[in-house]
Amino acid sequence: MAAENLTSGISGSVQVYFEKKWMDQARRSYETPLANSKLGMKASIPKHGGAYAEFRKFDDYTIPSESADDAPKYFAESDGDPGSGQTETATIIQVPLAELRDYVSLGNMVRSVDPIDVVKASYAKFETQIRRWVHRHVNEAFVNGVADTNSYTGGSNLAGAFNTMYAGGAENFSDLNSGSKFTVEDFKRAKVALSNSGVPEVYPGLHVAVIDHAICSQLEADPYFRELVIRGYKTDKVFGGAKAIDIYGLRFIIQHDAYRCNLPGAGGALATRADSGAVHVAHVLGKNSFGYVDLGDARTRSRLMRGTGFKVQDITKTGVELTIGYNIPFKAAVIDDDYGLNIAGTTDYDLTVSSFA
Repeated sequence: MAAENLTSGISGSVQVYFEKKWMDQARRSYETPLANSKLGMKASIPKHGGAYAEFRKFDDYTIPSESADDAPKYFAESDGDPGSGQTETATIIQVPLAELRDYVSLGNMVRSVDPIDVVKASYAKFETQIRRWVHRHVNEAFVNGVADTNSYTGGSNLAGAFNTMYAGGAENFSDLNSGSKFTVEDFKRAKVALSNSGVPEVYPGLHVAVIDHAICSQLEADPYFRELVIRGYKTDKVFGGAKAIDIYGLRFIIQHDAYRCNLPGAGGALATRADSGAVHVAHVLGKNSFGYVDLGDARTRSRLMRGTGFKVQDITKTGVELTIGYNIPFKAAVIDDDYGLNIAGTTDYDLTVSSFA
């Protein structure tokens, strides 16, 4: 009886299926609280325009005021037009694309198991990995601005990172310590700062606060906040099913993969990400404060990623080693650094599963 060759011809027979599967993915496949969500501005990809994502930020109109002060000005004449009207202006922001790449070798496994099932399992895990990866790129942009890495072209009109305020009364990062706990007052101050600056709201009457579970648990020291959370959990109207809690003029949304760094005393810095660090960073955002390439948009995938996306292939001359991998252009950027704030602080909830080993 001839031995069955489980790898021969696999790349050719499976590749078309996975390319179609990639193009037909549902929008929710890559949704996170930040990336591919309703919070950010979606980039367009200019046709034949180079390897960059393009955002168009429209400027606000100004209210005519008196020459001597900021009192609103009436048009003094009964007929005719104002001497000078509003001008529609916009800033074009071009952000260099970078690539997300990874692959897994399946050579040893496909000799003894169904290769199609192995590839499907790997695809599903990569889908989760990409979702977390693009989310991290977004909140990395909030703290560090745009990093022009492995891109093909320069950018223009790029904003920096959001300014950061600190919990527990700390005035700068070096003041943070284990007692610099998040409080509801920190978020109320951030909300008022955005409102005082005229930052447009994301939802009617609401800016957005993006927090993680540890920050949420810390904020529950406030009885009113805790009562709303408990009431919301009982009715399934909070932090689940894309729902959130609205309080103090903010819509609080949970992120599961937050930006963290180490305390100054441990040699940490705000600009150095440490996924298990003691310092957590929340974000308070206004409308059009940031943007990203939308992997959930079918037209974007068709235009940007046909011929990239997921690949299934043999990578050795003998065809023994089967791989599945991806190559996905992506970028996220702060669009207006005056439209958002970071809040850095600590919590009492830094335990992990390994803490109980």
